[in-house]
Amino acid sequence: MSSQAVAHIVVIVFENRSFDHMLGFLSGDELSKEMIPVDPNDPSQGFVSPFILDSHDDVSVDPGHSYPDVMEQLTGSTGPWPPGTTLTNQGFVCNYARRAGKEVSKEIVGCYDDDHVPVLWTLAREYAVCTGWFCSVPSETWPNRLFVHAATSDDTLRNDVRLYWNETVFEQIDATHRDWRVYAGDIPQVAAFARLLWHPFRDRFDRLDAFFEDARRNRLPAYSFIEPRHFLRTANSQHPLQQIRLGEQLLQQVYEALAANPKVWRSSLLIITHDEHGGFYDRQPPPSAVPPSPDSRNSEYDFGFDLLGPRVPAVVVSPYIPAGTVRNETYDHTSIIATVREAFGLAGPLTDRDAAARSLLPLLTLSEPREPVVIPAVPAEEVEEAIAETDENRWAQGRTVGGEIKLNELQESLVRLKQLLDREQTGADAPTIVPEPRLATDEDVENLVADFQLRHIDPS
Repeated sequence: MSSQAVAHIVVIVFENRSFDHMLGFLSGDELSKEMIPVDPNDPSQGFVSPFILDSHDDVSVDPGHSYPDVMEQLTGSTGPWPPGTTLTNQGFVCNYARRAGKEVSKEIVGCYDDDHVPVLWTLAREYAVCTGWFCSVPSETWPNRLFVHAATSDDTLRNDVRLYWNETVFEQIDATHRDWRVYAGDIPQVAAFARLLWHPFRDRFDRLDAFFEDARRNRLPAYSFIEPRHFLRTANSQHPLQQIRLGEQLLQQVYEALAANPKVWRSSLLIITHDEHGGFYDRQPPPSAVPPSPDSRNSEYDFGFDLLGPRVPAVVVSPYIPAGTVRNETYDHTSIIATVREAFGLAGPLTDRDAAARSLLPLLTLSEPREPVVIPAVPAEEVEEAIAETDENRWAQGRTVGGEIKLNELQESLVRLKQLLDREQTGADAPTIVPEPRLATDEDVENLVADFQLRHIDPS
């Protein structure tokens, strides 16, 4: 199949779930035979095995996913981790136990099946699942999302709230006179690339709902990046402790929007992944990686960006992909950039990392397009139940003070990003909406999101 048949690439990146957590039982029950020590340094503490969850219940607390957490999960050691340190993936339970308590430590190896994530499982079976897709860096959300767009994290390993000026795939698309759009659920992390947000053509960021109208009207750009909702009770990014069913509903809506328009369906490639593993167990140690440049290094942890992070779910949908396609080769988030570059004839790579990345276009092997398959719907009553449970989890996680709710680290970073963008745009200090310790009322957050959309998505 010629890459010329791909006129629209749609990418949706969810939050913080590992491959085994979401898709590990897709090929059978081999995962259940894994034995993970409660304490890698004390075998007498016993072992636990991955299991299929009885319900949609999430973990008790947000698992650790900073660089030190991830390296402990991968090595079973609290450090240091010099180059060449053996990776065993045996430290997940002990790392989570320190955060949540030993009595619930088994939660971290709980996995979903097709009863829990029927949309993702159906798309994985009917199109392509990549079993060797790793996040780009063994750390948290911001550095991994930066790699999705720029094939580098600018040497950061943290949710480092600042503006980034690295060249991105969006600018390379501009150079080919194609269009692109970011469809934002609320405050998108990609807005940290301020040149994109303040693009000369100000319509390059739009509300999430606009994606469905654009698909219906044959107005999809060449490249669509979908960033789900991160805030409030209808958040659908699947970040713990948000209900995964809301993300399933969004994925269903995105797929069906493409499938409903024959012209769009025949010319589209949909890439579905998660930015990082979120601390959830995965059995496969990550491989080495090509650093973005020879001098790439994080001085805080003496890390040379020569190791990928844990595996994350990755499903690729196209009418030119045969049902049941399984690819075991190594991919990371910069494979998205490599795919866009090959499909649209972009200029050379952004960094050495995406230069070495594997494109997804070889998955499209059919000469004629298939008709879209029917996928399961997320029942309305389950959506309402998921919203209620997400709301309950938000209150349970925070110490409420006058109706305030504790934000997770990602949400707080996006609030700070919004305030930073406001200062840069106006030259004035933006008010501090979220005081320590990251408490805010729903009304505060609703107003913040509305103001972001008014300033940066719908400016008059």
